[in-house]
Amino acid sequence: MGLDNGIDAKKINPADIPEFVTIGVPSYAIEKDTMEVCYWRKCWGIRGMILEAIFAQNLPDEKYRYDLEWKEVENIAKGLIPFLEKEYFNTYAQSIWDYEEMQEQLVQDIINLKWLAWYMKKHPEVEVSFYDSY
Repeated sequence: MGLDNGIDAKKINPADIPEFVTIGVPSYAIEKDTMEVCYWRKCWGIRGMILEAIFAQNLPDEKYRYDLEWKEVENIAKGLIPFLEKEYFNTYAQSIWDYEEMQEQLVQDIINLKWLAWYMKKHPEVEVSFYDSY
């Protein structure tokens, strides 16, 4: 199958999502209020950065889903910024995708995550998690 990672959220009011944020409904969503904020397929380097951003090197036993706080979402957004540089992406992304194929999506991912962190601060009822199929 392969490596699939993403960040999804529950309890976001769809009317609160601005036009510059692109959020979808994941195909696996059992609950109707689950929204997919970001999705990465076969991006091992991005997965590694996210786990470091969440746990700061103290990785827990293998799980497939990790609950996130707003600060962790913010850290992930910051961690994606270096991947916008072609040389950095080519060196560290460890992906089957070319830089040109990922650049626009990475920009959108950062926008989505920055907005989500802000929204989570204002709406503590929002539930956000990182899923990891590794």
